[in-house]
Amino acid sequence: MTDEGQSRDARFEELYGALFQRVLAYARRRVGPELAKDIAAETFTVVWAKLDAVPEEAAPWIFATARNITLAKRRGETRWAPTVLRDVDEVIEDHAETVAQVLDALALMTEPDRELLMLICWDGLTPNEAAKVLGCSRTALGVRVFRARRRLERGLFHTEKEH
Repeated sequence: MTDEGQSRDARFEELYGALFQRVLAYARRRVGPELAKDIAAETFTVVWAKLDAVPEEAAPWIFATARNITLAKRRGETRWAPTVLRDVDEVIEDHAETVAQVLDALALMTEPDRELLMLICWDGLTPNEAAKVLGCSRTALGVRVFRARRRLERGLFHTEKEH
């Protein structure tokens, strides 16, 4: 194997090792555990095929790829099903009510607001990385985050009244 082939393999292994579990968790929260495995595998198939096009700051590019694959797989669905509800049993009992309220509030939000907050809060992307994934400027992302958090707070207030 040539030095170029070895460095290509090493770069892919580095990206896979650093990001596969995060991409899998990202997909799992959006589509459930079975389809998430397919999405993560397909994402890294694309990474391998387009490795030369993957920028040095790879996380946003890879998450954008996973997002596009997820959206393609979910096309045709008529509503968002909060698949994270399947994982509530993994939450410590003391936090179950709070988690349920957050999930209820998220379910009331629009898909773009939900996606934005989940990229930052659950998937651990920085605001700059999330802006790249969503294809907007850092400034626009800041405004969107501010508004989405306000809507989430209103949703939490609404769900607290119901509980």
